Amino acid sequence: MIDYAAAQRLFVRYKSRLTRLQNQQNHRGIIALWDEMQTEFDRLGFPLPDDWRRWERAAEDAQFSLRRAQETRW
Repeated sequence: MIDYAAAQRLFVRYKSRLTRLQNQQNHRGIIALWDEMQTEFDRLGFPLPDDWRRWERAAEDAQFSLRRAQETRW
């Protein structure tokens, strides 16, 4: 049985962390957060939130930014 109140609290915590990491432009942190979120929701047996794509998209954008930063160094 899913504890929806606990899942909601977890969602809010991850959403806050994503916002902070985005504001800091911490690309590696964003990528790690997406991996961590998937692992924790799976470990607890919670389905990913309906808005899961927000974290995936943020991680994809962060990976792109890191690649682009490396390209401009050369």
